[in-house]
Amino acid sequence: MYDFFVSHASRDKEDIVDELVDMLNNMGYQVWYDKNELIAGNAILSEIESGLANSYCLLLVLTDNFMKSKWTYFETGHFTALKIGRVIPLLYQLSSKNREVITGILGNRKYVDVQRLSKEQVVSECIRSLSKTKRENEDVAVTSKLAELQKKLASYETVNSDLISLKLKEYLALLNSQSEYAILSAKKLVREIAYDLVRRKSFQLDQKKTKSEDLCALIESNHIGSANTREYISFILSMDSEESLKKYLPIINRALENILIYYIHAKYPIMPDTSKIEIVMPGEFKYNDFLDMFEIDKKVLREDLIASAETAYSWYEYNNLTHVAVRDFFSQKIVGYFSALPVSDEVYQKIRHGNFKDKDFTIDSIQQYIFPDFYKLYIAAVAIDPQYQNTGAFIRLYNALINMLLALAKERDIYISEVIAEASTKQGEKFCKMVGMKKISQTENETDVYGLVLIPPEFRLHNQKGRELFRLCEQKFEEYRDYFEVT
Repeated sequence: MYDFFVSHASRDKEDIVDELVDMLNNMGYQVWYDKNELIAGNAILSEIESGLANSYCLLLVLTDNFMKSKWTYFETGHFTALKIGRVIPLLYQLSSKNREVITGILGNRKYVDVQRLSKEQVVSECIRSLSKTKRENEDVAVTSKLAELQKKLASYETVNSDLISLKLKEYLALLNSQSEYAILSAKKLVREIAYDLVRRKSFQLDQKKTKSEDLCALIESNHIGSANTREYISFILSMDSEESLKKYLPIINRALENILIYYIHAKYPIMPDTSKIEIVMPGEFKYNDFLDMFEIDKKVLREDLIASAETAYSWYEYNNLTHVAVRDFFSQKIVGYFSALPVSDEVYQKIRHGNFKDKDFTIDSIQQYIFPDFYKLYIAAVAIDPQYQNTGAFIRLYNALINMLLALAKERDIYISEVIAEASTKQGEKFCKMVGMKKISQTENETDVYGLVLIPPEFRLHNQKGRELFRLCEQKFEEYRDYFEVT
């Protein structure tokens, strides 16, 4: 699913739309933008219809040019007819006549008056609307995950995975076309999974003659799957009417998601699939995510160096631009994260001299990104679950952190001038050296403190985003050379 579909007039691309899309992309959101999605040979109409059907929000870039475009009217009408997402009107410069027409059409629908807000505030309004839309359309998100699981099963290229993949594909198709058969399709899918799970326990059964209740009894008596998984299997196999689909569709889809995730992990427990690792960007975390981070900390860090989940969550509540993470799509668990805290000069000096512990951090130790300025950053943690340390999870996480720093610089004129970190593991030490940090002191806990100056840039980041950050820091140094030479 895309987070946003941008409906706009072609003449507004360069002056308005490109920058808006870049800001959303840099923050990790998925945007359907014709400039990026349509390539030579595409059937334009079908691609647009597909993009609209698979987007949570429609952004209307309302300008005088918008009013002259036939495509924008089609996109608005088509998306509204789908009745699954939210239309977010963004009012840019409009003639008084067009503004009167637009506000008349919008009626009591709230719009974003771009002329009265900063670019950051406009994006913030879009993100707030997106979050509410996702909560209101949880069923759409679950259906999207089922489609991803279907592709995952098809990728294994085994007889069982192919059979289950086809049955899942059939169920998803019936939901949208012939819902009267969807219950039967769901039952066939779960029966196939249940039979395979029981057979893996060396039970010899006649699949055609074995009753569903007997399958459920074997699964229960042999404790196959979690209690929730067993209950979901029983629930699906006991459904017997089309009325169940209308009444329990959200539960049915969540049940299928739970069953499929368990089945895939039980049947194909080889290596984490990093193509299904999702970036969790600032502003998207919940308290349970910090419990996941705490569990990772306990696996890779010394106990005396770990801040509690409650403490870390209090940092995040005070400044939600302090954490980026990666999540396993299937388990929905956080599997790696960065904690990057902007700190005052006083706290920075204490850390630099080894006289500060993460457990001592309170919100008084942390700064908020309120005004354009130069900030000092403390990397309080970089941790990857051991199961994911030899996968691409770290690279995804590392790039997400760079994207956050780029977004702060380009969208808010906020620059990190210095970075400091305490390396308490070999992996932490390796990361510090990889980006060019230098050892500056040792703490009383016998861990090493590393530092790095970003303005003027003294770091080494070899990917495209890293080089872009280097250029921005270099430009900022040239602009404020006197300030940095004095300090």
